[in-house]
Amino acid sequence: MDLAAIKAWLNDRQAAHLAAIPDRLPQYQAMSLDGQPGETLENEAAISQAMRIILLTRPYQVPQRPSFGSRLFEQVDKPFATARSAIVRETLGVLATWEPRVEVMEIDLDLDPDTGRFVERIQWQTAEGAEGDSQISI
Repeated sequence: MDLAAIKAWLNDRQAAHLAAIPDRLPQYQAMSLDGQPGETLENEAAISQAMRIILLTRPYQVPQRPSFGSRLFEQVDKPFATARSAIVRETLGVLATWEPRVEVMEIDLDLDPDTGRFVERIQWQTAEGAEGDSQISI
C-alpha cells in the first residue's frame, strides 16, 4: 500500500465516523424532583435536598464553582466534642452563603451508635414562614 492509498483509506474512515454523528444532538429538558419539566420546586423536600447537596459537596468538587460546598468532611475523624462546634459553625456559614431561601433556626448534632456517623438535624424556616427540618448524615 502506498502513501496515497493510506491517506484515502484514512479519509474514508474519518468520513464514516463523521457520518455517524447526528446533525443535531437530542434536546433534553431539565426535570424537577417530581418529574415535571420546567418547574422549580419550593417545598420541603426540594429545600432539604439542596441543603444535603451543599453540605455534602466538597469545595473544588464542582468545576465552575470552586467555593461551592462545605468542609464538613474535615470533621469526620475528630472526637465528637471537638467536631461539634466546628460542624455547627460550618453548617451555619455555608447555608447562609448557598441557601438564601432559608434561615436556620436550630441545629442538633448526634452520633449514630450503629454507624458511628454524625447525624445533623437542621430546623429551618423560609421567608414566607414555612418551616421544615432536614437530617443529614456526615
